[in-house]
Amino acid sequence: MPGSKIVPAVQLAIRAGLAALLSVGVAQYFGLNVLQPLITCCLVIDLSPEDTRRLALKRLAATLLGGVLGASLGMVLPPNPMSVGLGVLAAMLASHLVRLDGAARLAGFVCGICVLRQGDPWSYAYARLLETALGIGMAVLTSYVPKLVRVEPKS
Repeated sequence: MPGSKIVPAVQLAIRAGLAALLSVGVAQYFGLNVLQPLITCCLVIDLSPEDTRRLALKRLAATLLGGVLGASLGMVLPPNPMSVGLGVLAAMLASHLVRLDGAARLAGFVCGICVLRQGDPWSYAYARLLETALGIGMAVLTSYVPKLVRVEPKS
């Protein structure tokens, strides 16, 4: 790895590790599933803190979209691979239609796990929404950790 890429890689790893620590700790404290916030914070953290903060609201909206779509589909579809694929496809396309650019993957992820739910689809979706929001929140919080190097945000 060239020297110029080491510092940004370390910086991102520090932020992601801190966000993971906080996400899992808070989830455990409140008795939530720890996997969802852990995965989410790692997915949404960006090297550029400005990008993490700028995309946070879109990512929360995509989480809500994925949860609502996943719970709705979960009421009519069985929890199988075909249903998950359909849910991810629908959520990602819907995200693009409502201009949640940069957040479609998160909508697809949340929708897919909601389709695979166990029990009441709406209760399951609500729990996943809370856990995903926790992961996004911890990523945003750790974006305020001082940077080691300056990185320009993506346009």
